[in-house]
Amino acid sequence: DWLIDVEPAKFVVATEYLREATEGDPYSIGLTQANGSGPFTWSLLSGQLPTGMTLVQQGDMFVLSGTPQAGSAGTYPFTVEVADSAGTAQRTLELEVTPEPFALPFVDSFSTNNHWKLGQDWAIAATTGFVGTGVSGLGYPAAEPAHDYTPGNSDDQVLMTTPGAEEPVARMAPTYAMSPKIDCSGINDVQLRFRRFYSGYLGMDKLRIQITTDGANWDEVWTPPYTQGGVCDIEWSLIQVDISQWAANKPWVRFRVTIGPFVHYYASSQGFCGWVIDDFEVRETPISSPITAHDFELSSAGTWVNPVDNNSYPIAYPQHVHSWSVKVDNPTAQAITIDSIECAVLLDTPAGSGNWWDGPPYYCSADCWYDMGPWVLSQPVTVSAGATDVVVSGTYDFAGSLAQYWLVVFKADIYLRGMQGSEPLEITAQEKFVPNYQPMPGLYVWESASGTTPIHNGAVPAGLRDFGSIATGGNSGWLNIVLENTMSSDLTIGTPTLSGPDAAEFALWTQSITNPISGGSTTYFAVMFLPTSVGVKTATVEFTHNAGNTSSPFTFDVSGLGSANSPILSVHETGPSGAQIGYNSPPAGGRQFGQQDINAGQTSALTIYIENAGTVNLVLGMPTLTGNNASAFVLNTTGFQTTLVAGASTTFTVAFDPITTGIQSAMVEFTHNDPGTTSAFVFGLEGEGIIAAPLIAVSEGAAYGNTIQPGDAPAQGRQFGTQDVAAGRTTWVRIFVRNDGWNGLALGTPTLGGSNPGDFVLDTAALPGVLAGLSITWFDVAFDPTAKGLKQATVSFSHDDTTVANPFTFEVEGYASDPSGVTITTPALPPAQLNEPYSAQLGATLGTAPYTWALHSGSLPAGLTMDAAGVVSGIPTGSHGVTQFDVEVTDTANGTEVRTIQLIVQPPVGFIGKEQGTAGGGCSADSHGGYWMGMLLMLLAAGAFLRRRA
Repeated sequence: DWLIDVEPAKFVVATEYLREATEGDPYSIGLTQANGSGPFTWSLLSGQLPTGMTLVQQGDMFVLSGTPQAGSAGTYPFTVEVADSAGTAQRTLELEVTPEPFALPFVDSFSTNNHWKLGQDWAIAATTGFVGTGVSGLGYPAAEPAHDYTPGNSDDQVLMTTPGAEEPVARMAPTYAMSPKIDCSGINDVQLRFRRFYSGYLGMDKLRIQITTDGANWDEVWTPPYTQGGVCDIEWSLIQVDISQWAANKPWVRFRVTIGPFVHYYASSQGFCGWVIDDFEVRETPISSPITAHDFELSSAGTWVNPVDNNSYPIAYPQHVHSWSVKVDNPTAQAITIDSIECAVLLDTPAGSGNWWDGPPYYCSADCWYDMGPWVLSQPVTVSAGATDVVVSGTYDFAGSLAQYWLVVFKADIYLRGMQGSEPLEITAQEKFVPNYQPMPGLYVWESASGTTPIHNGAVPAGLRDFGSIATGGNSGWLNIVLENTMSSDLTIGTPTLSGPDAAEFALWTQSITNPISGGSTTYFAVMFLPTSVGVKTATVEFTHNAGNTSSPFTFDVSGLGSANSPILSVHETGPSGAQIGYNSPPAGGRQFGQQDINAGQTSALTIYIENAGTVNLVLGMPTLTGNNASAFVLNTTGFQTTLVAGASTTFTVAFDPITTGIQSAMVEFTHNDPGTTSAFVFGLEGEGIIAAPLIAVSEGAAYGNTIQPGDAPAQGRQFGTQDVAAGRTTWVRIFVRNDGWNGLALGTPTLGGSNPGDFVLDTAALPGVLAGLSITWFDVAFDPTAKGLKQATVSFSHDDTTVANPFTFEVEGYASDPSGVTITTPALPPAQLNEPYSAQLGATLGTAPYTWALHSGSLPAGLTMDAAGVVSGIPTGSHGVTQFDVEVTDTANGTEVRTIQLIVQPPVGFIGKEQGTAGGGCSADSHGGYWMGMLLMLLAAGAFLRRRA
């Protein structure tokens, strides 16, 4: 015998936690005790309740109830006591009263703590510009900003982690800064917008922003667009997130800014400063569609051609004020006004998964802004109802960039903001440019016209400045030399002069020069060759000026051949009065064909006119095309004459007919016998092959990753595998959408449909309404099951690529596991017998009854059916044997399970078959009969075994 002494259960106040209350909202909760013996007596020992709240005993409970009054927000600790006949118990509780939800727009500049709940290491404090020891993938130090973002605010107050210090090496649990409640009632489209300045080792530090509508369940609304690597902001970056799917029409939402948990295992992931946030806003999403901005252009005197893809980009010159323009279309019935702008300058990062090891570290700056100078709107612009191509313009004072970004492509995302009636408006457009390593020359000099063939200081004769052969006693035409002032201040030009041994063989026209030349304006003078004797003649043109970043005096050489009794080659575009074409001249004028759709055939033909301005026959070779892209141009030499008498002319034509996309160039060349011009005579052609339409391409994991075709079944990452319903969502699978065409691609917001759309989630915050040509965007999909079973859904979004099925759809799939989910308990059904009535019930447990049954795959034996209650019944017909089929059970929570069921159909009673092919006349069971006899013996043995166990 044993005597066990058990201590009686302790008498305690059982309530340990109080849910929060809100000003103006009725509140009630009953405090209870555990153990003891009634009756119980409750009392408030100490502390103060919010105004409008009381504690009143009702039966054995102490009920805290009432409506907290306006202005009562705060934390209220109090101590209660409960007594029974044997003793008392006490507990200190804490009631938090939150303010009445803030109306939209909610804007917080953190000058004070506007009811944020700050977790460990979070603070609303002044930033100091502290610099940590961490370094980003681009070499930037981890740092806090020196000042806050808020325009016109000098208190430097921000929301931040670890002010003036680095993040710890490890956080064992996440830490949050939680916003007050914000009322989104009656608002269908809601946007979160904030300014961010952070540094962290992303993918490890777990920086994210979450939202709740009930205080218990939290969804991620923003995470960084890259998954691994050190990232350090060097300027305040604007983040805007569409949160409509969570916040639309909700009586309140709350946000929490989160960091951790993490452990930094190696030194390169340490020394970062974490979050800094300013100007946290929740607002109604500004109007955008169907109003659009397009053709955003940054003006520059220079362009840079990327040697990798042959794309041309305007050059931004340091300390230069560039002009910009963008066109706006307003197809609505109400005018709009654009009255402010903001422009984000970001690295044009190549497509990839966002990991530093995938390529250049620019991946890790996908949304980090760079302040390279102010963008200014010239003046507010009103765009009338129905108006198109209305120009909005301004200036960009480019200050310059670090050396590592010289001739690196940046993208400028301009935000045009204003109003349509009483509603806010925001539309965007994008331009790309490259920073130059040195300031723009204050003076540009061109042949013939601005933007054609540039003339560099000290240039030798080339292009049209080599006048070729001119008969002695005659003269060439005037060649205009255009002078462009690229400065904002006035430019003064000295009178050009000629020098050199043959200066008298040339003439200048300078009366056309206007002084001073205002910023951005041009003037010109002209030079002519008029030889008086045979032979090569050269001279130097020289003039002084006061332009910055350009040496003075500016000089260039001219040359020509005085000819007697010789042929003289003269080449022009279109005809004798068209633009003259010089030897080896680059594409310009009509020879720059511009963009041509590769499916549209050839451009209009350009006529090349050749004249013999000499006194003897000009002998020509047949024109040919040379160069890597010669096949992209079409030469027509029908009627071309190879011998021209004095004064005669001939022509041929050339056109651009690309079959591939991209910039394509070629040279036209032909031989001749003019002694004053190099033979063969060559000149350049250029055009860009485009697809003048949107062209959609969809892939998984990377911009050029696993291709997804319309209607594709689940595969790769879109087959999510098994996920416990209690574990939350899986990691995001990124779906990239490319526009491989040149026209904008209109994209609808992806949605979920199909069998189980509620078990998957989408993040479409990065997806624009219109994807610019040759651009990439993405959205994310994850599996977040709510009930057990195989879950399938269809992702669908609209687009305007007419060559691809619309909407674009693909399937996703995952299996949800749940130890408490519905489970089939029937491994096999009892045997049936041919021609005899049969009925058996399939069984299930757990989940949420009642259950619904269905045949998932396979077939029941002939004559049997299964109803939704899981009853298999009927009269088996046909042949006997073993049948397997899959059944599916579904509970009311949409949990499912599928199981293979085996059903034996026995032959009729007394069935005896004859052995086929026996030599004697004895009887035996046939093969089926032998099988069934064996099965019956097995069942009898199993029954005997069970009886023995019993």
